[in-house]
Amino acid sequence: MAILIVVAAFSSYWAMFAVTAKRCRDIGINPWWTLTILIPYINVFIGILFGCMKTKEIEKTRNFSQNGTSSNAQELISLKALLDQEVLTQEQFDEKKKELGF
Repeated sequence: MAILIVVAAFSSYWAMFAVTAKRCRDIGINPWWTLTILIPYINVFIGILFGCMKTKEIEKTRNFSQNGTSSNAQELISLKALLDQEVLTQEQFDEKKKELGF
């Protein structure tokens, strides 16, 4: 029974650390602030504070997909493939390219 309690406690703390570290990164502060959840009573206020802080969004990372290329770049690659297959004309390609900001 004691082992089960230790495993449950460890799992709970692991989840708290992971969520708090991610939230620290989201709001743009040092993830070392995660250690504040170990301080009794203060951790409640820190949790509320972190939860209320606005998420920092950087324009460069907002438009990036998981493989590291921007969605506009992916769109341009797709359009280039259509141009190479002669589905699009050069004029259509240039127009779409300008719309995407290239």
